[in-house]
Amino acid sequence: MKLFKSSEYAIRALVYMATTEGDLCPVQRLSAELNIPFKYLGRLMSNLREAGFVESVRGKNGGYRIAKPLGEIRLEQIVDSVE
Repeated sequence: MKLFKSSEYAIRALVYMATTEGDLCPVQRLSAELNIPFKYLGRLMSNLREAGFVESVRGKNGGYRIAKPLGEIRLEQIVDSVE
């Protein structure tokens, strides 16, 4: 299966967030840690939020965190939400 960049980036972001145990992950940190362009990642995170995979917290100390139990997240759902 060949993934588009948007799918690859979304999966990498979700995997990274899953390892942070519920901590908020600002887009700046995700972008730097995963080497994903900041603006591109911001749009992807909005798509993931609209699809219900992540929730966002606004403000100075805000960021994103996984909103669903990990067992309920399926690869094909992630791909569908960002493609």
